[in-house]
Amino acid sequence: MRYSFAGLALLVVLGASPVAAQVQPFVAAGPTFTGGTVADIDEALTFGDAGLGLQLDGGIALGMARGAVDVRLFGTYATATRDFDAFNRELANSGIDMRLEGDARVIGAGVGAAYYFAAELLTDVYPYVLATGGVYQQRHSIEYTGDDVQPGTDPDVERATRLGAAGGLGLIWAPGRLRFFVETRLQALMSAGDSPGYLIPVQFGVKLGRP
Repeated sequence: MRYSFAGLALLVVLGASPVAAQVQPFVAAGPTFTGGTVADIDEALTFGDAGLGLQLDGGIALGMARGAVDVRLFGTYATATRDFDAFNRELANSGIDMRLEGDARVIGAGVGAAYYFAAELLTDVYPYVLATGGVYQQRHSIEYTGDDVQPGTDPDVERATRLGAAGGLGLIWAPGRLRFFVETRLQALMSAGDSPGYLIPVQFGVKLGRP
């Protein structure tokens, strides 16, 4: 489905103005909220609490001027600390000297499309909406510390490969050839047989060329 959507967007771009289309590199970074079940390390340890991390995206876009669609090819890297505070408190209240710490990592790539509205909100500032789809690998780990942890206990590490889809919106400031933007989106990561994971990045970035 995501490929057909991107293909339709590409036809719109090329059909609208093939001369104006141009390849534009972009990069974006910012905080991300992460959550959702990644893998069945243990039923009690599913990644249910949101964690705050960092997400970095980069790629190229087949760009157009305002009032048109561009198509993106992108890569994603996100990392976050997992939140086990509630579980650790339960262990402490039960008299168990064991604490859990962990992190999460997501690496992926995909395609997407953004529609840039022609109407300006301010001088050279205008909004856009975007949709993306891709494939992502999640890696989640748990480390155990405390007197009740058996010596030599190794960290638990689980990996899951998932399809992902996202939708969001943003603002772009286009004073010249460099285009500065801020955007956010809800990025769901899905696979058969478990609950979806998600990323909610708020990213600041720069794009070379129109729009």
